[in-house]
Amino acid sequence: MRWDPGAGRNRPSARRRFWPRPAFDPNANLFTLGLATALLLAFTACTSKSVSLPTPTTAAGTSAAPATASATTTPQSATTRHLTVTGGGRTVALTVELAYTEAQRERGLMAVPQLGDDTGMLFLFGENTNIGFWMKDTLIPLDIAYLDSGGRVLEIKHGQPLDQTVLTPSQPYRYTLEVAGGWFERQSLAVGAVVSIPTNLPAAQ
Repeated sequence: MRWDPGAGRNRPSARRRFWPRPAFDPNANLFTLGLATALLLAFTACTSKSVSLPTPTTAAGTSAAPATASATTTPQSATTRHLTVTGGGRTVALTVELAYTEAQRERGLMAVPQLGDDTGMLFLFGENTNIGFWMKDTLIPLDIAYLDSGGRVLEIKHGQPLDQTVLTPSQPYRYTLEVAGGWFERQSLAVGAVVSIPTNLPAAQ
């Protein structure tokens, strides 16, 4: 509540009133002095007590540190999904990391030292796009497969480590699958193969 210094005051009347001066009473003055001293001591004791506020906690019950401002917020890790790539009479299983936010797509597989033949990264876009990829700060060769909305491989580009050439497909695509360099050839898969796009994907951001 905000204290208003003008509220509750008695405004002076137009005519001043004078009250007779009371007779001097020493007992009354001693009583008043004692009462004032007692009130002063009680007020000092109350104000000297420190008030301890509870520490904010997280849902898990542990103490939470104060939040700090940040220019950007990047998720700790992308979600992982299992999928298959089918073509030429064979099906190959993959475990992929999802890149569905702008920050995750920009980072991609940068600085990853190695990539097994059973892993990769699936890039999600909210609509068909024709954005090119490059290999800046990427330490390993990659096969970059551009997929339509049904998961069919439209084109495959081969990225070389640290190469800043922009690899742009000739047609719009909805998803991109990155695997280790030469993966499609080793698996006897090519353009026209179909990637089983999981149904429980997060929304692309």
